[in-house]
Amino acid sequence: MSTEKLNKEQIHAGVTAAYGAVARAREEGTQAAACCAPEQRTASDYTAEELASVPRGAYLGEGSGAPVRYANLEPGEAVVDLGAGAGMDSVLAASQVGPAGR
Repeated sequence: MSTEKLNKEQIHAGVTAAYGAVARAREEGTQAAACCAPEQRTASDYTAEELASVPRGAYLGEGSGAPVRYANLEPGEAVVDLGAGAGMDSVLAASQVGPAGR
């Protein structure tokens, strides 16, 4: 493992490349992962209802355990989604915090 520090542009390029590969693979009907080795991936942590409530393309098959379900968000709260990917959790959070939320 290298101890070289990555600059902001290198990190951005790496994340863009990884999630771009996932999006292209989904369009082509093949499999790719941005965050996990194949042996670490599991079935979706999201319910069928959650998956149906987001725009097509918001779920890339990646994720972090459906955190919005456990966040106890209230209307009007502000939410920051670090590592938002295609926006699955952001869309789910927005539906909970409503128009007064950010």
